[in-house]
Amino acid sequence: MLQCDNEEHCSIIALSHCSIIMSYEEAITELQNIVDGLENETIGMDELSEKMKRAAELILYCKGKLHKTKENLEAINSERQSSNSKSE
Repeated sequence: MLQCDNEEHCSIIALSHCSIIMSYEEAITELQNIVDGLENETIGMDELSEKMKRAAELILYCKGKLHKTKENLEAINSERQSSNSKSE
């Protein structure tokens, strides 16, 4: 499991080294299914550890995707503001 003091940096590292190939929505759905299984007690002891590891991977993956999207939006916004100030 990836351990890091800086959560944002961890998310970036996790995303760049991630073997998960799915959309953000698919990851959230899988994570929700794990949570539902825990809440409904349908996950047995034998698979609990594996599900918790998978949930941790999915959380890091989703955080990384959110951080990357935030960076992209900030860059777009910065470019737009720069264009607007040049045209004034």
